[in-house]
Amino acid sequence: MPGRFSSEEEIRSLLELVDGVGTVAVRTDPDGSVREIEIDAAPSENPKRIVRDVESALYTGLGMQVDHRVIQIYQNGGLLESAQSLRPEGSDPGRSAAANRPDLVGVRCEPDGELYCEVFVELRYDDEWFSARAREADTPEGRLVAAGRAALESLQATLEKETAFTLEGAEELEIADSRAILSSVQVKRGRTHHTLLGMALVENGPEEAAARAALDALNRYWAAQDHASAS
Repeated sequence: MPGRFSSEEEIRSLLELVDGVGTVAVRTDPDGSVREIEIDAAPSENPKRIVRDVESALYTGLGMQVDHRVIQIYQNGGLLESAQSLRPEGSDPGRSAAANRPDLVGVRCEPDGELYCEVFVELRYDDEWFSARAREADTPEGRLVAAGRAALESLQATLEKETAFTLEGAEELEIADSRAILSSVQVKRGRTHHTLLGMALVENGPEEAAARAALDALNRYWAAQDHASAS
């Protein structure tokens, strides 16, 4: 996914939505590249998890894949270390955000001209192609929900046994001068339930952003699973 120019305020507003992140300071170079990101994290938060979530948020929300060395984590007023030293041994700096994660190929909304709209989502995952359709009332909210549902349903067959995802809701909000879609996804694994939030900026239409927001929530689940496996 190619990056695009994003203002310091846009990046900061996005990262302040990440769980466990307090204040954020962003410094960019004249060409728009990120020079430094300083994050004041809650003392109880795992800094490795915050680094993963920051990378994921930048990649899925803004199409940015930053050099991990620019991320600095502070806790209790002191600098821990750069993201490079916080990363588990043997891990790839870009893996949590990009590798082995779904690549959204296309989103198409097909209204029936009366009451309903069917949203078709196609994506690529592990060199395979997946797609699904979801039908909702042809309203702005209905289209968002249909896009998010279709994105999740296209991947149901790839999930581990006894695991399922449900889109609880999706809504549009404003961040600085940009619009974004925030999605709430519930994951059920065996007898446990967790609610995950995903977000994506509106760039190619709200339906496309809703699909990416649902996938962002899914990425957060996978990141948590990766962390549990590495611990």
